Amino acid sequence: HLRLSEMANWFMTEEAALYQVLSLQVLQSTFGDAAKNAIERQMDAAEHLTQEQRRTRRLRKRVRIVPDGIGRLRARISTEVLSSVMDALAGDQKISIEYRSAAGHFSNRELSPLGLVAKDGALYLLAVKSLSDRPIPYPLHRIQSANVRPFPAQGRANFSLDDHIRSTHQLSHALDEQSEHVLVKLKVHPQWLYHFAERPLSDTQEIAKPSQPGQWATVTATIPITVLLVPFIASLGRGVEVIEPDSLRLNTAQWLAEATALYSSKIGR
Repeated sequence: HLRLSEMANWFMTEEAALYQVLSLQVLQSTFGDAAKNAIERQMDAAEHLTQEQRRTRRLRKRVRIVPDGIGRLRARISTEVLSSVMDALAGDQKISIEYRSAAGHFSNRELSPLGLVAKDGALYLLAVKSLSDRPIPYPLHRIQSANVRPFPAQGRANFSLDDHIRSTHQLSHALDEQSEHVLVKLKVHPQWLYHFAERPLSDTQEIAKPSQPGQWATVTATIPITVLLVPFIASLGRGVEVIEPDSLRLNTAQWLAEATALYSSKIGR
């Protein structure tokens, strides 16, 4: 006859309640309100308990989780689509989706789900159409509708979601899926070096700092050439120079030259 919040002290400690409240902030930044709905009864107790003590109440008011990068909002995902994807994963069943590509083309696909990955403010359904296919990440915000099918998913006995994430460079899109990782060598200005020191390009990254103050550092890493590598390097502008490989240096130079031409043509208008 009592609400769960009225018995909160019997079920969890203050620290556990605070961690649950903060964890919900992390989940909501990706899953939206669907995260709170899934654990509504537990959150009722956690929210009640964190308001009782001054220490946890103060921490709750002063800790926030915000989007990464330049502050873009998370991609909008239909709660019905998310619910269907979660049901298919939990039930190890196939799922049919209506999918809109980045170019705006629509198609219907029946997939065997392998996992769900959150990255850069979006959720990706990792799935295959048949056992011979390579896993493809489908952004949930491009799925228009989804329905769980009454058929078992075509699983892969040796598939590991964590191994796949590592082998694809954190679920990046390589320009050539068949190519090996290459050694990338960059010259980095001291003011821009923190980008690589704080968030390395890979586990193999090495930074050779200059012997004299003010000189540029050398950053090397063995990584795949992905779709977003050139835009990332170009975003650092005059603070980074690509030394190797030649193909990456050329592509970056072309990217910057086209951007310069775009802006130069409009100066003085």
